[in-house]
This record gives sequence, C-alpha cells and structure tokens, in this order.
Amino acid sequence: MAQANIQVFLGEPFQREQAIKDTIEKLESNATLGKYSLEGHKLAVSELQQALFSPSLFEPGRWVWLRHADEFDAATLLKLLEKNVPPEVHLLIDMEKLDKRSGLYKWLKANAKLNEFAALDRRTLPGKIKSMLQESKVKLSSDAFQYLSTTLPPDLMHIGQEVKKLKLFAKNDELNLEQVQGLLFGGQQANVFQFFDLIGERKPQALPHLRQLLESGEEPSKLFYMLVNHIRSLLLIKALQSEGVRPPDIAKQSGSAPWMVNRRLQQASRWSLEELMQALQQLQEKDVQFKRGQSDPEDALLILILRWTKLVKTAVLQS
Repeated sequence: MAQANIQVFLGEPFQREQAIKDTIEKLESNATLGKYSLEGHKLAVSELQQALFSPSLFEPGRWVWLRHADEFDAATLLKLLEKNVPPEVHLLIDMEKLDKRSGLYKWLKANAKLNEFAALDRRTLPGKIKSMLQESKVKLSSDAFQYLSTTLPPDLMHIGQEVKKLKLFAKNDELNLEQVQGLLFGGQQANVFQFFDLIGERKPQALPHLRQLLESGEEPSKLFYMLVNHIRSLLLIKALQSEGVRPPDIAKQSGSAPWMVNRRLQQASRWSLEELMQALQQLQEKDVQFKRGQSDPEDALLILILRWTKLVKTAVLQS
C-alpha cells in the first residue's frame, strides 16, 4: 500500500518543479514544518538519514525535497526507504528518469505516489503555452501567439522565462506580433530573420551570420527550433506551389502573410521538394540526438548550414 508521505516526481523538469512547489505549499498550509532541500549529486548518506529519521522536539513534521535523486546511489536510497520513513516526514523525490526494471522503481511503485510528467512535443506545445499565458494574464494577438508557438523550443523552463518577460512588458495590454518579436530578440530581430533568409537562399553567408548571432548572446536552441519552423514552412509552400496553387491561396492555406509567401517562394526555388523533405528529416534526427545527449543545437546548426549551403561535401558530414 502506498505511503501518503512519500511522493516521486519524474519526467519533464518544469512541470516536475511546479508540482513539487504546489505540494510543499499545501503541506505548509496545514502546519509549520521543518524544511530540507538536498542535492542528490553531493549528498552524504548520513545527511539524508538525518533528514529522514532524526526526531524533532520543536516541529510537528518536515518536508524533505531530494533534488536530482537520480544522481544519488539508487541501492542506498532503497535501503533507507525500506526502513520506513516516519509518517510526519514528507519525502519528495525529484528525478528526471528512473529505470522501471530497477528495484528502486518497483519499491516506489508499490509504496509511494508516482507523479510522471511527459515531455512536450510540437503537437502539445501550443496548448501549454496558451495555458501559461493565461495563468500570467498575458494577452497576445492571434498572429503573435502563432509566432510564439512556432518559435520557442519545447522547453517549459525556457518558455516560462519568456512568458515572464512578456508579462513585465504587457501589463494589461494585448501584445502584437512586432512587440513579441522585439521582446524575444531585442535589437537582434532583423539579424535573426536575415539569418533564416540566408539559409533559405542557401547562401554561405549564413555561417558568419550564425557566429555573429551566437556571439551576441542568441540561444542556439531557440535558433534551431525557429529553423525547424522555417524549413517546414518552405516545404509546405513548395508543395502547394507544385500542385498549382496560386500565391494568394497559398497564403490562406498556410496561414502566412502574402509578403512572406512571396519571399519564401523565392527561397523555396533554391530547393527541390526532396531536398526540403530531407532537410526536415535531418532536423528531426538532430532533435532526437539532443534528447539523448549525443549532440547540441550549436553543433547541429553548424553542420546543417555547411551541408545545405554546400560548403563541404555532404558525405563528410554524415552523422
């Protein structure tokens, strides 16, 4: 039978942290509790043992937040848990992942409350962004919201920071597309879009432009996911054009402004449909590599720009 005083929080970091903070707030609304926040990667066994089992003469109980618990020895943690944590001690185990075949996972599943949070993807991202904007009382125009949803990476920590930035600026007013673009990129807005135009046109100047953006402080992950959106847009526009759809109708079907369609049709003329499909697949492969820790966005941008602008032979850069 699960112990109500032991909870495990697994998965996506932002949702995990919010759930733990909500849990602590509920616990503290009922009583003044002792507080322990421990880091798994630098935690001595004696410290955890003291936090869990040492009696207190002055507090009715305590909460113990074991952060990065996946960096603490699993076998040692299991041994401590098997000693039966006192009911007045509320243990919050915070970890990104845990092998479901392990003895620790099996014990926790049988004896604790498991809270698992799935990572976001491009399909679920707009709904989550909308929810976060509503919670922060930030209003965006429809085109500004679409831009935000397609520009930001599926990283809730990052999105939360951007929403805070928008809230400071917005107050009670609705933000339009130009304002959102300016807040996301500051004075670099024109340079960022010029960078994507250079990639769309397959010009080698995209590489030094990337270096300038990174040196000025732009985040590689943000640029990477904007690039995904840009290539996806070129592919859609190219596909509609190949079916004989006229530019005004392409604008309606793709949800893009007419001027943007004309610009991207010019860029799409530098690619075949097959090349754009391959480019989108390469971006998806890189995204999977990020999640596995096999690559990072800055390296991916460099490799793909070199590949697409044909500065080096593609065969050398297979990865």
